Amino acid sequence: MGPGPEDNISGGKIKLYPNPAHSIIIVEISNSDLNKKEQSNMIQIFDLQGKMVYHKTGITRYSAIDLSMLSNGTYILKLHLGDQLKEYKIVKN
Repeated sequence: MGPGPEDNISGGKIKLYPNPAHSIIIVEISNSDLNKKEQSNMIQIFDLQGKMVYHKTGITRYSAIDLSMLSNGTYILKLHLGDQLKEYKIVKN
């Protein structure tokens, strides 16, 4: 799991905020090669039972994710950037 709201990746940083979130969570990626591999960039969110509850491909440097359809609780956000995978615990309340 990522250590917190900001994490290093090859060539840049990831910011994930606010966490906990009420309805929207922002994923901000500052990485110079992100757009070159846009189709392999993906966000997935899973509940703690392993069921995927959100999926988006072709993400860009700034993604606002609407969590309003999710129940309050803890989720795992998986961020795929080319051949890199980062996992974060997020809380919706």
